[in-house]
Amino acid sequence: MPYVYGKNTVREYILNNKNVLKIIANNKSNDLINLAKSKGISTQIVDNAYLDKLVSGRHQGIVAQINTFKL
Repeated sequence: MPYVYGKNTVREYILNNKNVLKIIANNKSNDLINLAKSKGISTQIVDNAYLDKLVSGRHQGIVAQINTFKL
C-alpha cells in the first residue's frame, strides 16, 4: 500500500476523505490522531524508528496509509 506523510499532507487527506486506510504516528501527533479517529480511521502509535523504515523522507511523526485502488 502507498503512504503519504507529513503533518499538512496527512491533515488534508483526512479532511478531504482521500481514501485513508490507517494513520501511523508517534505519540506527539495527538491532534491528527484525534481527527482521524473522529472520521472513523484506524490509528497506530509507533516510534520514529518505525516511521523511518516506512518512508524515506521527513515524515514529521505521521504517516497515512492510503488506498489508490479504484473501481
